[in-house]
Amino acid sequence: MEKNAPDGEMISTVKWLIYETATKSLVCRGETTVNPSDVEIKKVGTISMKKIELGAHFNFSLAENTEKHGRGFGLKGDRDDEQTFSWDWFVIDRVGHANKLQESGELSFETTMTQSGSEISRMEFLTDVCIRIADRSNKNPLNPTWRIMIFAGSIIWWPVAAI
Repeated sequence: MEKNAPDGEMISTVKWLIYETATKSLVCRGETTVNPSDVEIKKVGTISMKKIELGAHFNFSLAENTEKHGRGFGLKGDRDDEQTFSWDWFVIDRVGHANKLQESGELSFETTMTQSGSEISRMEFLTDVCIRIADRSNKNPLNPTWRIMIFAGSIIWWPVAAI
């Protein structure tokens, strides 16, 4: 699922679907090709957020603390047209491997050392992984309004956030 872009940078393909949790109805599905320039990067202190647009107002992000990388990292989903809450934590259980803290999900990853610390540079979904999204009116974020399912085999090359 990964290949080199003409300039030598790696591009990735992410297979996903999004559904409403209560009704199990499909919102949309797709296969997104991700070039490094497609990833929006925001840094707040030592936290870097790397976001990929999926479609139908949905996106998902990698959130990591470059100074305290050894404990884990978060994946989150979001909508650009309404206020939501999402946070799925992945615990690093050994070098290059993490498990989802709540529910099931397994990832492998590679890191790159930067001037700010260690950053995830490549992520492979070893199992299907659900990212839970609750609308802000939902009083129970553990009962999400939507779920983004990223399918096993999806690989993402994350660009470096440190500058």
